[in-house]
Amino acid sequence: MRQFYDDNPDLYTKKATVKAQVMILPSEEDALLALKRYNEGESFSDLAAELSIDENTRKFKGEIGTIKSDSKRVPESVISVMFSLMEGGISEPIETKDGFVIVRVKEKTEAENIPYDIFKDWTRKRALERKVENARLEYFKQIQGDDEIVMIKENVSKLVEEIKDLQKQNMAAPPPSGHSGLQ
Repeated sequence: MRQFYDDNPDLYTKKATVKAQVMILPSEEDALLALKRYNEGESFSDLAAELSIDENTRKFKGEIGTIKSDSKRVPESVISVMFSLMEGGISEPIETKDGFVIVRVKEKTEAENIPYDIFKDWTRKRALERKVENARLEYFKQIQGDDEIVMIKENVSKLVEEIKDLQKQNMAAPPPSGHSGLQ
């Protein structure tokens, strides 16, 4: 199990995220004027609501919510700039097929590996759940033979006890702060 965990770090990494605002402008000149107004003290929200050519960014004052580093809903060129900025940072105009985008980063979280102990407990729990489900399916397949039914029922009972024991262990040792399991 440890080897699989070590060999597949992308499977057990919480992606980096950015909470951002954007405005989309029709030309580079318009984008530079918007940046100038922002640098002179106008709020990004107000500028996005007034100037953005995209209906949603106008309506929501540039708010686009939280974006993961592997998001497909935002152009790659914009994603790379978003994740290169610091919290509170604002980009230069980014040319896209929809216009010139200006990004403002509100919050940023870094990628985080899920600790091996949490992975191990989660994997063990999922494996036991699969065993129970497989035993349940086998029970229904074998419903015609009484001897087999008794044997399968005993196996299911043993697996249920294993799951209960695992749950007790998990309750006795809560995950480290900030980790509630795989997300």
